Amino acid sequence: MYATIAAWLLLIGLLFSCPRLHAAKIYPRQSPPVVQGEEPENADILITEIMYNPPDLSTPSGATVEGGDLEFIELHNRGTHAVNLAGISFSQGIEYAFPATASPLEPDARLVLASSEAGFVAKYGFAPYAEYSGQLDNGGETLRLTDETGADLLVQPYGDDSSWPCGPDGGDFSLVPAMADAPGSAASWRRSAQAGGSPGLPDPPAPPDPLPVIINEVLAHTDLPAEDSVEFYNPTEYDAYMGGWWLSDTTDNTQRYQLPEGFYVPAGGYAVITESHFGAGAAGFGFSENGEEVVLTAATCAGAPTGYRQVQPFGASPNGVSLGRYVNNVGAIHFPLLESVTLGGENAPPLISDVIISRIMYHPPDGAHEFIQVTNRSAQPAPLFLEGSPWLVWQIAGVGDFTLPPNLTLGPDESMLLVPIAPDQFRERYAIPPEVPIIGPYPGNLNNDGETIALLAPGPPNAVGPQPYFEMDVVTYSDTAPWPSEADGEGAALARIALDQYGNDPDNWRALGKADAFILLPIVRQGERTSLRPARKPHTP
Repeated sequence: MYATIAAWLLLIGLLFSCPRLHAAKIYPRQSPPVVQGEEPENADILITEIMYNPPDLSTPSGATVEGGDLEFIELHNRGTHAVNLAGISFSQGIEYAFPATASPLEPDARLVLASSEAGFVAKYGFAPYAEYSGQLDNGGETLRLTDETGADLLVQPYGDDSSWPCGPDGGDFSLVPAMADAPGSAASWRRSAQAGGSPGLPDPPAPPDPLPVIINEVLAHTDLPAEDSVEFYNPTEYDAYMGGWWLSDTTDNTQRYQLPEGFYVPAGGYAVITESHFGAGAAGFGFSENGEEVVLTAATCAGAPTGYRQVQPFGASPNGVSLGRYVNNVGAIHFPLLESVTLGGENAPPLISDVIISRIMYHPPDGAHEFIQVTNRSAQPAPLFLEGSPWLVWQIAGVGDFTLPPNLTLGPDESMLLVPIAPDQFRERYAIPPEVPIIGPYPGNLNNDGETIALLAPGPPNAVGPQPYFEMDVVTYSDTAPWPSEADGEGAALARIALDQYGNDPDNWRALGKADAFILLPIVRQGERTSLRPARKPHTP
């Protein structure tokens, strides 16, 4: 199919815009003649790549190149002698005859025949050897190459049934040989290593299958027109084909939605699927705003599980707020609320609440008492209840699950103490000023070996189902490195360093010495960073 002048004007600016441009070893239209006395050997020519039924291409300018204009076939001379192309032709499948003036195909050289030169250039950034007439059959067919006498040089069938690799049929992957000799059977072909194939070049080695795709971000609380969504991240150097994989919201039934043929995550990139897909039909589902899990199961194109599975639990989320994967500074994987929705790209930082856990005395010396300090790091009052519903109050998880009293508000830059004994007793014992709120006693005790404590804020009540609570701040402390050992029974408390940074990073905590452990420290502001520091040591980090 020949491109029109209009198509060329549209695509001429795209010659170097494709992200997969490469220097192809593609055989030119003219080349030096065969060395005299050396006879071409046509038997060494093979079809080594078939791109059939590719999807449409959206160009950077917003134009669309139809998939039918992106088909191609690659021929390769696997021998040690040049192959004479003059007079040979495709007599079945597509129509193309090499001219009598065609130069021989040198040993190990490749050439590409395309359905549309303009379409091919728009996608790959270089011109094919030539255009052929007709189209590759999306359902499969036989390609036949004959010599000038009509004798067969090669006969290569391909198909789209379950015996053939999935991915090429509508998924932007090509068929390439799985073995050097590339016989005609389906078992001797595989999916190309990367989306788009590798026209003019040997295909890279087959990637591991399946690739370790990661559940990276979840938007689970939406109102139309927004949709529940899941983002996948591919940390590998290969495009990860996922057509046929299963998505679910429960390990009790992992096969609720099958990802469509052609679905893949680009190397080092992201892909998103929305509720309009996994929520459709009788088996459709949406994610719970109260929190649940995302279950991803690798499978063949026919849906048979292959062994790889990722299960990502997530908590409750406010409307329009996503949760995402975060790896902290010691390599632990968390899935907190995010600062902003970033579906299709790198995750935003974790959401940092105005009200945070700022100090933990988890293992006091003998005769002393533990406590948790909670701080409003903002310059505005922070109500610790759902506005308009003062009976729906914040909770503390991890000390026997403690519910704060109603109508409690922390003033700007104000801190309060949560204690395991009567507040008046604690205030007198440690000379806490009367203006400092002390709440207690909480019913449990902080674990001396470490545990997770969390601040939970109530969300709007559900018409049906449990009351949602959002994890506004979480700290999983420990009595082992990299957490400060001085806080483990030596009289020091754990003190948060930067109040506006993620609280579940051990590097954001230090040991506050015995002399300061029970003294409330003023907030120090430095631009966007806030911290609690001893007044007598204003420059101590």
